Amino acid sequence: MCDRTLVMTNVLFQKIKEWDFFTHRTGDGRLYWDGIECGIDQPVFISMVNAIVAAWNAKGITGMDDFEKTQKMTPEMVQHMVYREIDSYLCKLLGVIKSN
Repeated sequence: MCDRTLVMTNVLFQKIKEWDFFTHRTGDGRLYWDGIECGIDQPVFISMVNAIVAAWNAKGITGMDDFEKTQKMTPEMVQHMVYREIDSYLCKLLGVIKSN
């Protein structure tokens, strides 16, 4: 993993935590996504972040600022896009089908 990818992975990891997409109901490390208990532990969470960053790298996106510069996205648009990527990843992982 190149340094830029590692930096982007760390930034995305922190942003997801800041944006508070997941809810934590207990201190046992379990996370909830859209009211569904995911039972996701840290390794799965890190794998999810790595998968999202790898998909972005495949599209030539090597930093969070690329979204604002090349894609003309606002920070809010980036946040919404990341939410949708997480939702898609976890729905596949959990076998959940959503109607939106």
